[in-house]
Amino acid sequence: MQRSRLHNENNEYAVLRFIAKTLNIPGGLKPVNALRILRKKNGPRWGMLFRTLLTGCGLYLVSAMPLQAGGPLFTTRVVMEGELVASACRVEVNGRAGGNQVTFPEYSRGLKNTIPPQEIQLRLFDDGATVQGCSAFRAGKLVRMTFGNAGQLDARGVVTSGAGDQVRIQVRALDAEASHRNIITSTGDENQVTWPVGFAAQGLLRFEAVPAGLENAQAGQYSGQLSFVLTYE
Repeated sequence: MQRSRLHNENNEYAVLRFIAKTLNIPGGLKPVNALRILRKKNGPRWGMLFRTLLTGCGLYLVSAMPLQAGGPLFTTRVVMEGELVASACRVEVNGRAGGNQVTFPEYSRGLKNTIPPQEIQLRLFDDGATVQGCSAFRAGKLVRMTFGNAGQLDARGVVTSGAGDQVRIQVRALDAEASHRNIITSTGDENQVTWPVGFAAQGLLRFEAVPAGLENAQAGQYSGQLSFVLTYE
């Protein structure tokens, strides 16, 4: 028992000598004196360090990472990133006939000629900008287009009037990035198409339109309308 106590006292004395030499503490090396000097000169931080050293584990902390009284124990840096985007964008519909109109060639029931699809391009611009692109989309995660006001769509496509009211216009997305390229109808969610914001922000969404049911139509003209709402989430 006496040998163990002497061994502990020698260890404590060695720790105090190490502290005194490292911190240039004048005077005796007794724990009480050293603690009083540490508190007086360097504040409670060194007093806490001194207590830790006496437990036998703080020696490695001092030798591996010397501290300075009154200095920071560590430094934290926080990096924040952001992106400034426009609050809204404008949309231009560029049909082959110009503006927001799409026209189809004449159809002959006798010849049963094929009517080719017509491409429709939706171009998006930041307000006041002339360069194509919609930065507002970057504030969201998904761009969604919802088609059709009341009565504009049914299960076959865009409803038309004239020529016997049997013709339907079938509209579908062309872009591979679109959520689907099915015919836009009133069935389920078929009246909605979504795109990733990274693609939609480039400012060009493409569709095609083609008439269907012409073989059952009567002579005359037919026309229909299709509205859409573009949002980002």
